[in-house]
Amino acid sequence: MSIPKVLHVSSARLAVGGVERFLLGFCENLRQEYKFALLSGADESFQSRLGQAGCFPFAWNVKSPLDLQAAEQVGAAMALYQPAIVHLHDARAALIVRLLSRQRGAKIVYTVHLPPYSYRWKRFTALRRFIYAQVERFLNRSFTDAIVYPSISGWQEALHRQYSPSHKAFCIPNGIDLTPFASPSFERRSVNEVPIVCTVARLSEEKNVGLVLEAASLLVKQGLRFVLWIVGDGPQRKELEMKAERLGLASYTRFWGAQADVLPFLQKADIFVLASWYEGGRSYSVMEAQAAGLGCVLSNVADHAEMAAEGCGRVFPPGDVSACAEQLGWLIAHPQERGEMGRAGRAKAFREYSLQTMVGQYRNLYRSLLEEGV
Repeated sequence: MSIPKVLHVSSARLAVGGVERFLLGFCENLRQEYKFALLSGADESFQSRLGQAGCFPFAWNVKSPLDLQAAEQVGAAMALYQPAIVHLHDARAALIVRLLSRQRGAKIVYTVHLPPYSYRWKRFTALRRFIYAQVERFLNRSFTDAIVYPSISGWQEALHRQYSPSHKAFCIPNGIDLTPFASPSFERRSVNEVPIVCTVARLSEEKNVGLVLEAASLLVKQGLRFVLWIVGDGPQRKELEMKAERLGLASYTRFWGAQADVLPFLQKADIFVLASWYEGGRSYSVMEAQAAGLGCVLSNVADHAEMAAEGCGRVFPPGDVSACAEQLGWLIAHPQERGEMGRAGRAKAFREYSLQTMVGQYRNLYRSLLEEGV
């Protein structure tokens, strides 16, 4: 019996991020059951890592959602590879690919890592998000076999607003490899005399790291002692470093840059904070922070409220500097309570965030789709 072929498609220039982590874990764990290829503009480093996970790369350069040359490249890749399943990973790729995929008889799966109608920044007006939602609704109904939401809140919204038919909409939350956090060598450092507040994020507009700096500035004015670690890199790094200087935070803040392994930073930190304007579901950095036993302060977007429930963290309205500072200040001032919060979050992570659980649910979805075509 031949092994089914799956073509993953992303129009993004994949390098480092949530979609990249999803693909690596997905392909590594299912490589014995499926043949994988990826059509994308991924950089060479990520292509190499994906190749090691058992996924063959096709180069794809997409300039716009209506890029005819990019559409031709899709057709050529599909004719050459002949996938049984086409698995889409962003809205632009989904718009270009779905009509072509249907014509070739492939089953179409769309993982909505972030719905385009969920964007919340100045370039995305309410009208623009409305138009995106209508296009999504049409394509989901007519040209897609399964729409997967990694976000519980995103799935519920899609059903409530009828963006996706209920029989095609599935909720499969993201998961992480918990092995490093369960290792006998994993050990949390005892409480630091001066608490370390840590954020792990791409330094770009949607992650809103500037708000963390503003909240830290308010805490300094209140006389609280702490250190702020910013782990990550991105287009806003220089701007954020200058902002830290302007706010008088130079002696409180350290920019660590991009790190291949963030676990050592989480092990040494006391509190985790993430101030994103939006997320696609369970944030990978929050899952890791909770698995590492950190109390979390999170903007109330995507599934953050659910992740913080039952004493596992605290949320604040996105964009609210004072509320973020209030929650951080409380955790800084209450080491015993933040320790209890960290233990509750760690228990939740091992109960709910397993990569194997996520992969198993996708395995079942793939099988059901392929059986429909038999």
